[in-house]
Parts: sequence; C-alpha cells; structure tokens
Amino acid sequence: IFNHRQAPGQSVTNYFESFKELILVLELYGGKLHDPEGATPASANIANLAAAAARESYMRHRYCAAVFLRNADKQWFEQLRTELSNDFSKGWDEYPTSLTDAHQLLLTYKAREPTK
Repeated sequence: IFNHRQAPGQSVTNYFESFKELILVLELYGGKLHDPEGATPASANIANLAAAAARESYMRHRYCAAVFLRNADKQWFEQLRTELSNDFSKGWDEYPTSLTDAHQLLLTYKAREPTK
C-alpha cells in the first residue's frame, strides 16, 4: 500500500476503494501495516490484552490515513499536506485519525487548480 498512488485523473473515491482493497488483501495474507512490537517501547507494561488491541487498532487507523494522504494526487493535495504539516508544527494535530476521515478530507478539501 505504501507505493499505491492516486493516478492523475482518478477520482478520490476510486482511489479510496482501491486503497481499501489493497489493505484487505495485505491483511488477508497475514501482512501487517506496521510493527506493533517496534512501536511500543521495551519498558512499556501492557496491563491487559484489550489495551494492546485498542492501541493496535488506533495505530492501524492512523497509519492507513497517513499513507492514503501521502499518496493522494500530488498536484491537487500538496497544499493540504503542507497545511497539515505546518499546523502540526504549531501544536495543532489536524491529521485525520482514520482512513474514512482522510477520504472525507480529500473529498471536501477546496484545492486550488494545479499549475501546469
């Protein structure tokens, strides 16, 4: 999924559907979107399995949203990525927390016409 990019002229919804399909296939064959062990400091004490599962789900959703935004059409959404990055630098985390939220953001974002 990391190399799957929105093609020029491809609709955001079509890109979203193809991205979800790739995630499904990856997970169906036992693939992981990230390393759940590596994301947790060795000194962390997980109190129970529910906490670990919740953290895993949270990280999965954030990762999918980030990759989806990163690979969206560069001409149309580069300004959005810059705005999100600048806001984060100022202490405002406006990054979407799920793939669905990222899709909605791309659908509603008022992008400027790309320069040619």
